[in-house]
Amino acid sequence: MRKLFFTISLLISIFANVFGQTLDSLTFSEIMFYQPEQNCEFVEIYNFSGTASYNLRGLKIKYDKRNPDSTTILSADSTLAPRHFAIIFEGDYDFDSSYYAIGDSVLVLKLTDNNFGSSGMSNSSDKTLKLILNADTISVYTYSADNQKGFSDEKFILSGDNSASNWKNSLLFNGTPGAYNSVSPQNFDLALRDFKINSDIITVGTRYEFSAKIFNLGFETPQGARLKIYFDYNRDSTITDDELFSSQVLPPFSFQDSLLLTQEVTFSDTGNFPAIAVLDFPQDENPANNQKIISLEIIQRPPRYGEVCINEIKYLPLSGEPEWIEIFNNSDTTSFPLLNWKISDKVSSARIADSNLFIEPREFVVITHDDAILDFYDIHSKIVYLNLPSLNNSGDRIALTDNFGNIADSVWYSSEWNNGERTSLEKINPQNYGNSAENWRGCENPKTGTPGFINSVTQKDYDVKIESLFVSPQNALIESETRTGVLVRNI
Repeated sequence: MRKLFFTISLLISIFANVFGQTLDSLTFSEIMFYQPEQNCEFVEIYNFSGTASYNLRGLKIKYDKRNPDSTTILSADSTLAPRHFAIIFEGDYDFDSSYYAIGDSVLVLKLTDNNFGSSGMSNSSDKTLKLILNADTISVYTYSADNQKGFSDEKFILSGDNSASNWKNSLLFNGTPGAYNSVSPQNFDLALRDFKINSDIITVGTRYEFSAKIFNLGFETPQGARLKIYFDYNRDSTITDDELFSSQVLPPFSFQDSLLLTQEVTFSDTGNFPAIAVLDFPQDENPANNQKIISLEIIQRPPRYGEVCINEIKYLPLSGEPEWIEIFNNSDTTSFPLLNWKISDKVSSARIADSNLFIEPREFVVITHDDAILDFYDIHSKIVYLNLPSLNNSGDRIALTDNFGNIADSVWYSSEWNNGERTSLEKINPQNYGNSAENWRGCENPKTGTPGFINSVTQKDYDVKIESLFVSPQNALIESETRTGVLVRNI
C-alpha cells in the first residue's frame, strides 16, 4: 500500500506540472506601445518564480476589446525558465534587422498576424492587455498612455502586481526588452540623491554643515557602506586619499528607506574647489548614482562692526590739501579684501576697490581723491585714489560698507569735535563705538593730521612722559651739593 500511494502521488505531481501547470508566476513586465520605429511594438513577459518553468505554447494576448491574438514560438524551446523573460513581437517585425538586441536566454515569440489588435496599440489612450494561456487569463495590465515616443512601460517590482503604482515609464530609449527593467530595483543599489552645504555664502572660520540624503533602492539591506567626502583642492576631478575630508559608516536601512547624514565643517583658508561625496559600497550593482559634486567658494568672513573702522577724517583741509579719510583694521589676525567695499556720505558713495586690495591686520589705508596729499604728508601706508564724496565742513555722516552690503563702521562727525579747526578728526580708541563724540578729538600733531600712522590722540602701546624736573636748591653754589629729580609718567 505504501508503494502504491507513492506512485499515485508522483503521477499527480507530474500531471500538475506538465498538463495542468499553475500560472501564478507569469506576468506582464514591459509594454512598448509607443514604438520608436514602424513594426517595433512588443510585449514582455517574466517568470518570477524561483523554481517553476512554464510551457508557453498556445499563448495568446488580448488587446483592448479585440479578439485574442495567437502567437508562434521562434525559439528552439517553448519553456520559459525561472526568472527569465519572453518577448512577443508583431508578426511583421523584421527579425533580421536586429533593431532590439535580444539575448540568447530570452524566449522569443511573434504574433500569428501582424498587429496587436487590429492595427497596433494606441499611444494616445489607455488600453488593457490580457495574457491568456490554456484558456486562463494569467495577467492583466492597463497601460497609461503618457510616454514619449520610444519609451516603454516597465514594471517596477517584478511580481504579479499590475497596479498602476508598480509601473513606470522606462528610463531608456527603446526600453529593455528581454533584460532587467531600467526602473526595477537591483539587489544592492544605494543612491546619493542630494548633497549640499547649508549656506550660499561660505566664509573662513564659520561652522557649516554638509548634508547628504541616501536612498536604498535595492532589495537587500547594505552592510558596511560608507559616505566619503573629498575636497578636490587641485580641481583635477580626481579624488585621492590625501583629499579625504570625512568617512561615515551607514547604518543598515531597508529597501525604499532613506538616510540623512550630516557632517560639520569649518574652513581655515579661502579658495574655490569642488566637494565630492561618494558612496563607497563595492556590492552596489548601480554605481552610476553613487556620487555628487558641489562647487565651493570660501571667502573671507565679513568684519564685525567696527573691526575695520573709520579712524581719521580730514574734512576741512589746508589750502591745496585734498580731503581724505583713513580706515584701520583692528584685527590682530584677519585681513579683509576691500573689493566692492564703499565709502559714503549722506548723498553719495564711492567704491573703494575694483580689484583685490587687502587691508591687513593692524594696517591703515588712506582714501583720497588727489595725490596732492603727498605734498603735505609722508605716507607709508596704502593709498586709494577715488572720487571721494565731498565732506561737509559743519558735519556729515560717513559710512563704510563691506562687500556683503553690511555697515562695517559709521560716524556722524561734527565740526565742534575739533572746534572747526583745520586739523583732522582722530579717533582716540579705534576699538570703541565710532559715533561717540567722546572718542574723537582734533589732531595734536603739528602737521594737522597723521594719515597712515597711529593717531596723535590715541593711547600708545609704549608712551612715557616727563611730567616735571626739579633742582634743589634752585640757586646752588659752585661745588655745593645739589639734588635733582624727574617725574616720569607712563601714559
